[in-house]
Amino acid sequence: MKARPSINSIVTRVGRWYVSAMNALCKRASILLAIVGLTWVQSAPVFSAETNNSATPKSFLPLDLKNLLTQADEFTLLSLNPTPDFEHKAKKTFHNHAILGQTKIKNGAPRDKLVTALADGIGAKELNIPGVINIPADCFNPRHGIHAKQNDEAVDFLICFECGQIQANSNRGTNWSFLTTRKPAAAFNRALRKAGVRLPKN
Repeated sequence: MKARPSINSIVTRVGRWYVSAMNALCKRASILLAIVGLTWVQSAPVFSAETNNSATPKSFLPLDLKNLLTQADEFTLLSLNPTPDFEHKAKKTFHNHAILGQTKIKNGAPRDKLVTALADGIGAKELNIPGVINIPADCFNPRHGIHAKQNDEAVDFLICFECGQIQANSNRGTNWSFLTTRKPAAAFNRALRKAGVRLPKN
């Protein structure tokens, strides 16, 4: 008659089985995480999650956003009616604002000047004084817009130099808000006038 295994031997066998099973599970989990991580890296959008949907205006133009504007396959500068077209009377609108005209800005010096002017307006020293909180104005009457697209990513800027505010969003659900000085408006208006685009009267 065979001797029955002792409690200690049973516990030892169960322990070995548990350790072996957990090791196999950990290996599978590591492989799965590696695959998921690789997939995320390969499909990661231009815009990082850190820049997503911030209610507080940023004091600088994020580098990934600046690069998209500079390198975009399409860059359209728009002249807008500052009064929202809530009644949908206009044939062409840009975020509820009637488009008065628009022009394509080619890659190179002309576009670089606009992007630099925009970045300088956002990062101006007078808007970034330590200890001073800049409160956005209650108005928002955008007269300028930008639509830029690179591959399958697009971004829109709605710009009000009058009250110094910018609202921007991407087709991937990223939203930004910025404060700016009025200084970039001169460069934007020059580009529009050069292309024969009319500016708003009011």
